[in-house]
Amino acid sequence: MYLRLRFLLLATLLGPCHVWAEQSDIGATLPDLPLPRSAKVTRFEANPAGVTLGYADTDMGWGAMASRPAGTDPALQLTYGSLLSEDLGAGLHVKVRPRQSEVVLNGIYDPAKDLRLHLAVGQLRSSNTYQFVYGDYAKSVAQSSYMLDVRKYWAPGSLLRDFGASAYQAGSHERGAEEILLHADGTGRLATGTQQGYMLNLSLAPTSHSKLDFGQGIDRTEYVMADGAGNGAGNAVRQASFTQYLDDCLQVRGGYRGNPWTDEVQLDMTRGSWQVGVSRQTARESGDSAIALKMGYSIPLGRSRTVKCSSKPKNSTAFAPVFKAVTARPDKLPAVGLAQVDNTVP
Repeated sequence: MYLRLRFLLLATLLGPCHVWAEQSDIGATLPDLPLPRSAKVTRFEANPAGVTLGYADTDMGWGAMASRPAGTDPALQLTYGSLLSEDLGAGLHVKVRPRQSEVVLNGIYDPAKDLRLHLAVGQLRSSNTYQFVYGDYAKSVAQSSYMLDVRKYWAPGSLLRDFGASAYQAGSHERGAEEILLHADGTGRLATGTQQGYMLNLSLAPTSHSKLDFGQGIDRTEYVMADGAGNGAGNAVRQASFTQYLDDCLQVRGGYRGNPWTDEVQLDMTRGSWQVGVSRQTARESGDSAIALKMGYSIPLGRSRTVKCSSKPKNSTAFAPVFKAVTARPDKLPAVGLAQVDNTVP
């Protein structure tokens, strides 16, 4: 068992006249090829954004992270995952902030060696200040979300790695409020929303050391106003990413994700204990962008040993690690409460 302390030096350069509330790390969801690892891993990581402590073995794992990324509220994140049997896993993802909390339950079932079903259920609570005609008032919103993902895998060595489809849905409502146009405190009606969408995913494996992922989908978010009108529209969502091992140790990963509002790209390179990367997020309407550069180095603590890259990465299993999948928050679920002021109320 070895502890590892990771010091990350993070420099963020912001485009003119624009500050991002939170720089999303699309590299965290990029595809990865499995690397040999010990049966038990305990880790401790520290970087300017927060501190992480975690443990994982072949059957279960847990993690705790305290963070405060630039421009955001402090957050505490807890994860737990376990293999209930050889083909069934379950996990929990909890994130708490001063004005928002969320719990996501994941379940994964492999009815066959080449088929995987992933079901996720989320519950979110948020309290934000909304600007009404009569002033700014705090409102609480509760939101439920669901996702079902089905994937079919092909045997290692095939060009076609996997094909899958995802469907997701979310709906919110104002907590402790009746459906009236004007509340006793003088605030107007808060229009809560619903979101529905789907995505098709295709993965290719040109070689045993590389992988390409493509995704195309549509989601629709709608807020129904008091006059019966809805202001929702269908929006295209696209993503693409790759992973490539250049030798036994050097791994390069990159990705793109786009929607009608933003475009995100990221490139990471890891070799041994070193990691460098760059990411860029651009707003389509204004053209403003944020660029983040990062560089990290892992220092092993405790009993020292020499880490060698003598084992070539193997792609012996079609599935991603179950523990990683059941403890991750699906990025298809909305991360904020779907609510806005009903501007049709006089």
